[in-house]
Amino acid sequence: MENFIIFLYDALESPVFLLLVLCISVVIKIMYVIRFAPSIWAYKQTVTPLFFLLLSIVSALVCDLTWFVKLAQKLFIPMPYSVVVFFIRVAWAFLIIQYQSLSLFLQSLTQAKFRVRPIHRITSTITGLVSFYFITIAFLQINTLSTAAERDIARESMNALEFIIMRYAVPYIIGTFALLGLYAAFKSLTDTSLPKILRKQIKLFTCFFMLPYFGIEFVLATCFKAINDMHFVVSISTLMLAGVIYYCLRNVIKLRFLNSFPQVQGSQNPYVINQFKAVLEQLNEATSSQELIHITQAFFKEAFAIPPRAVQLIIRQPHTHPEQSSPPLEQHIEQFLSEHESLLNPLYESTIDLLVLDEIAFNNFYFNAEKNALFIRFLHKISADLFLPIYSNKRIVGSIVIAGHERTQCFSHSEQDAMVAFASYLGNIINLLLQKDHESILYREKKLKDVLFTTHQEINHYKESIHAFLRQSQKKTLGIIFYKNGHFSMANDDAQRLITMDPNAHTGDPLNRALLQVAHHVDTFKTPYSHSVKNEKGQTILLSGVPHIQQSHTIITVSYPDVADVIMNQMHLLHDPHDWDYLLYLSSTQAGAEVNGFIPGSGETLLNSKIQLLKAALSKKAVLLNCIDEDLLPAVQLIHNLSLKEHLHTLSLSAPTRASETAVKLFGSSKTGYEIPLLQQLNHGTLFIKNIHYLDVTTQSYIAEYIAR
Repeated sequence: MENFIIFLYDALESPVFLLLVLCISVVIKIMYVIRFAPSIWAYKQTVTPLFFLLLSIVSALVCDLTWFVKLAQKLFIPMPYSVVVFFIRVAWAFLIIQYQSLSLFLQSLTQAKFRVRPIHRITSTITGLVSFYFITIAFLQINTLSTAAERDIARESMNALEFIIMRYAVPYIIGTFALLGLYAAFKSLTDTSLPKILRKQIKLFTCFFMLPYFGIEFVLATCFKAINDMHFVVSISTLMLAGVIYYCLRNVIKLRFLNSFPQVQGSQNPYVINQFKAVLEQLNEATSSQELIHITQAFFKEAFAIPPRAVQLIIRQPHTHPEQSSPPLEQHIEQFLSEHESLLNPLYESTIDLLVLDEIAFNNFYFNAEKNALFIRFLHKISADLFLPIYSNKRIVGSIVIAGHERTQCFSHSEQDAMVAFASYLGNIINLLLQKDHESILYREKKLKDVLFTTHQEINHYKESIHAFLRQSQKKTLGIIFYKNGHFSMANDDAQRLITMDPNAHTGDPLNRALLQVAHHVDTFKTPYSHSVKNEKGQTILLSGVPHIQQSHTIITVSYPDVADVIMNQMHLLHDPHDWDYLLYLSSTQAGAEVNGFIPGSGETLLNSKIQLLKAALSKKAVLLNCIDEDLLPAVQLIHNLSLKEHLHTLSLSAPTRASETAVKLFGSSKTGYEIPLLQQLNHGTLFIKNIHYLDVTTQSYIAEYIAR
């Protein structure tokens, strides 16, 4: 292990490793020089900080070139040491220029238009004089201290002006100038008037570039006398600086450094890629604005790490004036759109998809424009970092507002594209909700379902009635009974089968009374007369009497009634002639038989009551029963049975109730945990509320809304 450490140290200490590190450093610096150099002609107002940055990188390249020459002379190319001395002196001149360039770069980066101040003239003059001194001795004093031995002696004794300036003037005087740039940078970090993007750029340059650079330079300055023999320290420092430069410039370029990109760069959240389709499906299934708000807040939370409280979805109502909007946020937005919608709306050939405060403030910092200033004032007025208009058919139908200071990161171009795509689909959904009153659609849909259910029930009962009449007609039974002098005589077997009892012996029986009614009517008025009655088997039979004038007796025919008989005999009793089909149901279906059993009799009032009761049982409508207590529960049980529901639940009220009690029991509450509300339990059942007038008004309104929907 010890031998390996020694080997590793020797490898890092070797000039070859330093030469390799220098190659890496030079490649990185040349890459960024090529990257930034064309921008000098492309941008006008950002050319000053870009010039200072390029000057500092080129100065660093000259220093790296000096080490190349020195190592090449030592390893590969035998050349006079005076050539190496020439490059060393030139490198010191450019090192001073590099210090000053970095300082001016940081100071110019915080200003839209760099202004030369007296302090800049003083520092630049001192920098120029010291650099001029090194350039002068490089060209004019070629043979002075031109050998390695002479320079080692002069460095140790510090009796030469050249080394005195290297040892003291450069680290302290010129280093002090660099601190001016750091002071300006740290001061700008506390200036909230600067755009957030610019402050992030300055923070990256200061914390990840300048401080490490000056720290390493300070370490090298303390080792001034032995620096030529400390290849390990130089290698590590050069490698670190190369990495810092690469990391810093790579990340600061993404932050639109010197407008390298029109938007902040960044990668997309995997949630947007993987779950975007699911989010769109949720939007497609949304039925109200509240659902859209919830989906929007959830999407922005998962995709962009924005808390739901900071996301507001504003839907513009048609024909709304700014002064009519009650919330201040909606009022400000509506006022802005009413005055400046042409700046955003694609109908007016606008290309603005959304307003991002960071982007607009950064653009306005370098390129001050009236439109940018207007957008900034608007975003500050609504306290927003982002305003996303929602379009439909090239009209703004709503907007998404992201509250300010809720996110430290800037919105990248990929995130903005995802927001615009989300808003594009959301606009179509909002347009549908605005064009169609969804509540009324749901109400009409519910009504149609109820009508469909009732119609389906009526059709089933109509079929049952027709089948019953068809079965009876297939028998073709016609009984004949003669009536004379108060005596009934069976004339054929059909009469005996339809009426199995002896009508002469069972006086007082309903069937006997019906026969007597028909016979007496015909005998008295000498006109035909018909009457329907139930026989012993519970079957409906029709008694039709006609007079026999020659033999002075009455002929009564007994048969099963047909459809016309049932309708015509009771049609005149109906309050609503359209209810004629219910006459069939009452006389020929099982449900009709149960209703007839519950309400016996055939008068006008009773017949119409039967029809109303059968209607209530065959529909999904709520029923209000007003009857005596003895008939209340049997009526409820009858309706429940006829409606074919599974469960019947009775909620009996004996005194006025409080709103919180019954309402929570019926509709549930978020505080009840996993307890299922009663109305949800009875989804396919019947709920009977006895004494519903005891319910409070609030709960009654809830029930009315539930019934309507």
